[in-house]
Amino acid sequence: MIFIETTEYTLDGAKQELPGFDEKYVNIVDYILKITDEIWEKRAIWVIYDTYENDVIIHIGAGQIHGIESVVSGTIKTLSAFPDRKMGGEAVIWSKDDENTFFSSHRIASTATNLGATNFGEATGKKVFFRTIADCMIRENRIYEEWLVRDNLSLIQQLGFDPVEMAKQVQLQPQPQPQLQTQTQMQSQGKIQHGNEASGLIFSLFEKVWKSRDFEKLSNYYTPASIIHAICNNDLQSHELGTYLKNLLACFPDFQLEIQRITCNEKSDEIEVAARWKLIGTHTGDGFFSPASGKQIVMPGISHYIIKGGKIAEEWMVFDGFDVLCQIHSNEQNQQHNFSTNDTTNSALNNKKTTLAFINELNNAANDQKTIIDILKKYISTNITLEITKPFEKISGIKGFADDFWLPLLHAFPDLKNEPYILIGGHYENREYVSFTGNFVATWEKDWLGIPATNQPTWLRYSTTFLFEKNKIINAWYFFDVLDVMRQAGFSFFPSKGVQHVPPAPTTGDGIKASFTDKKEGQITLDLTNTMLNALGDYDKKTLESMGQTRFWDVQNMMWYGPGGIGTTRGLKGFENNHQIPFLLSFPDRGITPKKRKNYFAQIGDGNYSCDFGFPAMYGTHSGNDWLGLKATGKKITLRVVDYWRREGDRLVENWVMIDMVDILEQLGIDVFELLKKAKSTSTSTANKN
Repeated sequence: MIFIETTEYTLDGAKQELPGFDEKYVNIVDYILKITDEIWEKRAIWVIYDTYENDVIIHIGAGQIHGIESVVSGTIKTLSAFPDRKMGGEAVIWSKDDENTFFSSHRIASTATNLGATNFGEATGKKVFFRTIADCMIRENRIYEEWLVRDNLSLIQQLGFDPVEMAKQVQLQPQPQPQLQTQTQMQSQGKIQHGNEASGLIFSLFEKVWKSRDFEKLSNYYTPASIIHAICNNDLQSHELGTYLKNLLACFPDFQLEIQRITCNEKSDEIEVAARWKLIGTHTGDGFFSPASGKQIVMPGISHYIIKGGKIAEEWMVFDGFDVLCQIHSNEQNQQHNFSTNDTTNSALNNKKTTLAFINELNNAANDQKTIIDILKKYISTNITLEITKPFEKISGIKGFADDFWLPLLHAFPDLKNEPYILIGGHYENREYVSFTGNFVATWEKDWLGIPATNQPTWLRYSTTFLFEKNKIINAWYFFDVLDVMRQAGFSFFPSKGVQHVPPAPTTGDGIKASFTDKKEGQITLDLTNTMLNALGDYDKKTLESMGQTRFWDVQNMMWYGPGGIGTTRGLKGFENNHQIPFLLSFPDRGITPKKRKNYFAQIGDGNYSCDFGFPAMYGTHSGNDWLGLKATGKKITLRVVDYWRREGDRLVENWVMIDMVDILEQLGIDVFELLKKAKSTSTSTANKN
């Protein structure tokens, strides 16, 4: 139970024997600090596979999670929600338990901005601070058991959510009946039974003050100047601690306390102590967690101390107050919140069904203005705004939708049928979206956008995103692959490194999400997608490996379906060689446009599919050669982009990408329709000569 070490280790400090560890770690403190930096700061998710056992056990609150994939999934989700999270390592208290086993207790103060969805709701954009302590057992470079305690109560409050209402929605997994160890069992686990003065002080604090509720004795353990950092950013002076503990422990009149481990690191002028404890009691009293519920509660905690002159100078007390609230309110239902949650789920499904009905009616409609307008009135707002990739300009209103977009399309392609192969829906920043992609399939009978008709079957690859409000479409964005339409008409103006063809539907045929999907699966897909996108920002302008994309993709089998002019690639290497490298060389400063509270941007996770749409989504300066065979122009541009991804397990396997290539080329000073005119003129002249 009690472990004492007298050697001080630091990051890149003194060398320590670490049997079976990677040589880059010089001591156990160095190991903990470096893997934390690699995983969380550098976003090197794959390090988890090198530093955790496959069957690792993680103790979180009153429950447990098992297996390395749970660690990976949780990390991806947290990084997606807080992509700028900074991990301020405050202390690592360590011990060597036997020849090959090490222990660490790592206290972390995190700062972050909530830029992605959490379990509690959509991104809030709020900056937060929260403290975590992680106790780890490590053997031969791998963590095989971890006790994680985070101040989630403070986190939820800072995000602006009601912790009690959130707790009522959490469905706790059944856990074994908690049992405390006997004093004999606990003492037999420590390699030092009696400890030193510091360990004796902490053990006595729990035994003679906490268990006995004798708070008058606190002055025997703390100095008048002591500071206690409690949860919810509540810094107490020593004379305030008695009231705090009294209020906390009053909730559990029959509580029992298990002191699981005390670890001491003796330094030249102070002693650092980590103490892990677990409180079990019946919630029959009022206090910190009022009102009483009668529920049996398990509350694990970890405390860190700095001891000087035989007394506690500073303390960090961390326990998960939100987990306690979840236990208190388990099996309760907040009717208003439940209706809201179900309304969110139902509205997404209703919007998808509405979209499919809209597609079906247009597919079966007569090609006259009255019929089309009658259908449009049924599904879209009278004030709809329609934005389409170049050469279209913004279109407003139902009549504009019919006369300036849909009827000219039908004139060129009279038997047009809309055949989507991916259709997903969801909420982003409290807005309701449906996004879908596929092909308009038709016989091309009349010229369209000045591109000559072929009188042949044609596939107009497209993407559409609808913004819904009160079951009506109020905004619509359409992407068309105009360069590929030109290709099908026999005109190609740019050398493509990828294969030019009409991309296929998902290989699994499951892209139309027309029924209820598991919200958690959608979030997992979106979290993986966002972590992958965030990693693209880690590019050091030297090596592709700096982005660590092997963590996210099925490296051998991934398919990337790019737009006309770029084409399709297979495998990560194929993607890198045929698109990523030429693009990065030409636009080395590429970045993401600001998107918060902009309705022209949305992200959706729906089952095993996700979507990221922006009109525009990116920017860059054309300062390098080779992309599309073009020489650098030095021009600054924006990029309208929409991506769809399909996930299998923890890997992305297919990616459909639409880019407004005509718009990019126009910004670079290239008019593709002028090129088309010249090509048509040349073709006509040649035909006349023949």
